[in-house]
Amino acid sequence: MIKKIRYRSFLLIVGYLFSVACLGMESTKDPLLTPGVSRELAKFRKTNYHHIRYELFFSLPEQRTQPVNGQVTIRLDMAYPHPVILDFRPEDQLLFCEVNGRELSSGTTGEHLFIPADYIQRGENSIEISFIPSDQSLNRREELMYTLLVPDRARTLFPCFDQPDLKSLYTLSLEVPATWKAISNSPVMTEERHSSGRNVIRFRQTEPLSTYLFSFVAGEFTEETYQRGGERKITIYHRETDPKKVAQCPEIASEVFDALEWLEAYTQIPYPFAKYDLIILPGFQYGGMEHTGATLYNDRRMFLNESPTLDERLGRSALVAHETAHMWFGDYVTMEWFDDVWTKEVFANYFASLIVEPLYPDVNHRLNFIQGYIPGTYAEDRTSGSNSVKQELDNLANAGLVYGNIIYNKSPVVMEMLVQMIGKENFKKGIQEYLDEYAYGNADWSGLIRILDSYTPIDLQTWSQAWIYEKGMPEVKVKKENGHWMITQEDPFDRGLVWPQLLSYQVYTEKEKKCSRWI
Repeated sequence: MIKKIRYRSFLLIVGYLFSVACLGMESTKDPLLTPGVSRELAKFRKTNYHHIRYELFFSLPEQRTQPVNGQVTIRLDMAYPHPVILDFRPEDQLLFCEVNGRELSSGTTGEHLFIPADYIQRGENSIEISFIPSDQSLNRREELMYTLLVPDRARTLFPCFDQPDLKSLYTLSLEVPATWKAISNSPVMTEERHSSGRNVIRFRQTEPLSTYLFSFVAGEFTEETYQRGGERKITIYHRETDPKKVAQCPEIASEVFDALEWLEAYTQIPYPFAKYDLIILPGFQYGGMEHTGATLYNDRRMFLNESPTLDERLGRSALVAHETAHMWFGDYVTMEWFDDVWTKEVFANYFASLIVEPLYPDVNHRLNFIQGYIPGTYAEDRTSGSNSVKQELDNLANAGLVYGNIIYNKSPVVMEMLVQMIGKENFKKGIQEYLDEYAYGNADWSGLIRILDSYTPIDLQTWSQAWIYEKGMPEVKVKKENGHWMITQEDPFDRGLVWPQLLSYQVYTEKEKKCSRWI
């Protein structure tokens, strides 16, 4: 356990403030120290920082008005002694920091903690920090606390390298009130009762995770464990008191088991993490969030009314399948940068639809797809203000700007087009190769296209350039000329762009219906 924050002498405080001022001036000159996480900073760290491990400790108070205290030991390997730049955006900037046994009196600058190169050594380095987290990433209520760090809020919880392509190992300890339960990405290793009446819960080390996927939840929960097929278990944590809603837990667990088994069969990769637990939270901000081992779900989406509609039942099944698909697509293989955040979402939607379709045979899933995605895609993509599916992102602080109708509506349409072009079996083989090549690592869209391109004679690079990297959609025009039907496409933005695509159409006459298909 590292040293706790102590009050220091007046001279040390003056020195600390002087250090902050100096680093503040430096940040105006160095683009690596700009607020947020710039692309330049991310590339610098990816090149120079290796084998990152976090040992984290948080003391969680029972009263939500009291501060949370945090401590972290960060270990990383360096081939050469470069400066270390940590991301940290706290509310209280008074830190205790020790680097390789030397105390560093420093503050944050541009939302970073800067450690000069003369503190760093070749090989393994150890950085110990005491801090007070910001409440921005701590969702605190009476007898309940949970973290939500996507896309770049890990830096408000603890000093870290808050970028998705620096996957790291985490070892977490939590000190909590004696009546609280605690859940994190990995299983509990030990639990001890202290003389203070509080518990210290230590978790096993995680698999490699991006910072936005690190998570813990603590509070008063009911715990229910379910088992299928021998050793596989999942635990549902909830705060629901309505017996009719609680009675739905076995059905929820069954949907999780079904989704896990389907994805294992499709990918030919066993579930890649130590556990799959889920926490159903009252008033959770989203439908779900795919933290490995501690997936969060919204209570209203999971606990349905006594007589739920078909749409409500289908919605829950799709949500469970979506978040479970993320375990492979987003968690096991993660995008390198948030300009590709759409890939994990479109994969999760695509595989969720395959999982739930057989469960609801009376639903017109094709019509639902058309109604759900096509109108929104057309409405956005035919305007001059449209944007490409993959957008430029210079700083993770702007990651929220890449979300919108194009990601959520156009990308599923484009994914369906891709599968139709290369065929379902070829797509499946390509996906299996993709997961195998980038296991527990990071990939971008071009890496997937490179793999899929080997499974088809179609030029996927050219296809991808038009549909993923360019905005807009072609205007398809049809006219009859000299007894022949002429079909043409034009670029509405006059760039001369051609969109490769498979085109199918039907021709109807007044007397009889004639149907033909061209590819």
